[in-house]
Amino acid sequence: MWSSRYERTAWFIMIGRFSRGDEGVGIARAGSRRSRVLAVVITCVVALGGCTVGEGRGGGTEAISDDNPYAKEFRQAYEGAPDDFTKGVLEDGRITESEALEYADRRRQCYVEKGLMDVTINVDGSASWTAPPSIGDDGEREITSSCDGSWNSPWNIVNLYVATRDNPENKNRDEAVATCLRHRNVVPDDFSVADYKTMVSDSAQYAKWMDGISNESSPDYDADKAAALEACLSNPF
Repeated sequence: MWSSRYERTAWFIMIGRFSRGDEGVGIARAGSRRSRVLAVVITCVVALGGCTVGEGRGGGTEAISDDNPYAKEFRQAYEGAPDDFTKGVLEDGRITESEALEYADRRRQCYVEKGLMDVTINVDGSASWTAPPSIGDDGEREITSSCDGSWNSPWNIVNLYVATRDNPENKNRDEAVATCLRHRNVVPDDFSVADYKTMVSDSAQYAKWMDGISNESSPDYDADKAAALEACLSNPF
């Protein structure tokens, strides 16, 4: 029996302008000793490194068209990419599903090779694994850090794949979220994008507001609004 089971689940609860590469905010929830669930910021889901480095072209970004809605983001990710494989994925300005799957599988293989068990890594960056007692918390952090690598960019394969899939035209996310929240009756009809930006600028207050809607023990809990809130924050487009 392993001592702990860890799950990393991406909620895509973002603030700021996801479509412009700004960082978001996630909510962390600590579960039992055997199970911990962490909602992670998609911009912090880092990429490949260590034993997973493969061969790639890495020939530059000349193939990225200026007409590409994510041209700036792809070039930025390319410059901050940790290895030739990731540069090869990014250099043409698009990420196919097969490339996203291969990238996730390379990270999974690295985790397994370094001793983690029951590893699952999805294309959206969510992941789960079991750490045997011999590895310990410090060893686990070393493994994930080594396998995930280091990106010198707010953009990487994971969040670019999700962004281009869900928001191919790179529309302003703040406006889309505010509109979605209004249409789903989560907020009043006069709720504006400026109101949304003001609200999310205070992460503690923002988290309190979300908890008030989605926490079943809250006096303001509303199941319909909770479902609508999750939908709008996950993909407002």
